[in-house]
Amino acid sequence: MQPKDPTINKNEHFDNCVRCNQPNLRPRAWKYCSPRCSKLHLKSLYRKRKSEELNQKNREHRRKAIGGYSISPNNRKDLFDIMPNCQKCNSRFNLQSCHIKPHWAGGTNDLYNFIVLCRVCHFNFDNQMRSFWNMPADQQAIVAAKNMADDLDDILY
Repeated sequence: MQPKDPTINKNEHFDNCVRCNQPNLRPRAWKYCSPRCSKLHLKSLYRKRKSEELNQKNREHRRKAIGGYSISPNNRKDLFDIMPNCQKCNSRFNLQSCHIKPHWAGGTNDLYNFIVLCRVCHFNFDNQMRSFWNMPADQQAIVAAKNMADDLDDILY
């Protein structure tokens, strides 16, 4: 059964669903083509009315989940003083502080666990590192040693 909607008028006719604009095959007084559309539309109306309150709750939840802000404003300023541009592409636009070892892999909010990257490099870095941190520890050591050897070859030769 469709939830009661205070905006519905019994004399009103709806040929199309209010949410998805599909032909309404249900009785003409119904605004939605299915209970799913009804639920999603009412949920979106609720979110619009309560958006600021919900955003504040989400921010507080994220802060509690990671143990506070990811990087304090003072440390952030220090980090951008040390690294004023992207460490990968040298860009100075859309800079972000990026965890080297993420929280879910046991990383901390210490200054040495951050690197400054632009938005694009940050996205690519996270995608590459996700596979690395999901490896078993012994495989991580092998990959790290191989990368160090490759870096030494680049420096020496």
